[in-house]
Amino acid sequence: MANENEYKHVWDKLSSSFDGAAFHVCCLTDEQEIRRNGALTADFLKRVLQLQPDHKVLEIGCGIGRVGRELAPDCGEWHGADISGNMIRHAGQRMSGIKNAFLYELPANDLGVFNDQSFDAVYATIVFMHLDKLDVFRYIREAYRVLKSPGTAYFDTYNLLAPQGWQEFLKILAAFPSKRPGHVSQFCTPQEMRKFVSEAGFSQIEIGELDPQLVTARCKRLPPG
Repeated sequence: MANENEYKHVWDKLSSSFDGAAFHVCCLTDEQEIRRNGALTADFLKRVLQLQPDHKVLEIGCGIGRVGRELAPDCGEWHGADISGNMIRHAGQRMSGIKNAFLYELPANDLGVFNDQSFDAVYATIVFMHLDKLDVFRYIREAYRVLKSPGTAYFDTYNLLAPQGWQEFLKILAAFPSKRPGHVSQFCTPQEMRKFVSEAGFSQIEIGELDPQLVTARCKRLPPG
């Protein structure tokens, strides 16, 4: 099972160069392709999170700023956090000059650098698949803590029950029959995702499982009562 030091070591090693970081974030290295890819995800998140121009938004596992680079202009503030200092360095270079964007290297695999109820929206996309499930739940619980009430969160990861998700599982099994690298993809089920977000305290939970690879969750933190 990974710990925060192992996550830092693994992802700092994978992101020692920009091309390495970009490839392991989105399997792309060309800047224009990264921009186009990030814009598609940013447009999706704007709709899912119902973002407003004054919203303060947090991305968990921001990587090179693939999404944040495109999403920040539509937020009041965009904040990106990552366990890897190298990823944060690359993101800072890509997002230089974007005045409402703020980056943080996480000292541990939690969101302890942020105060309670700090953000209008929190999301993690194409991140949880690289974490052990205990850490997935830890981040979901932390996302609830730092989210304002009311506020909206979005999470996704590989869906073991989806057709292409299962094929990815078998591909990893064939590629790494014994010892596996620290960044190898993990898998979840829709039932597990619902359990994680509900136990973290979220309500109005919408679990999506129609994507051929992913399970998604949109959920809210609402005022008591």
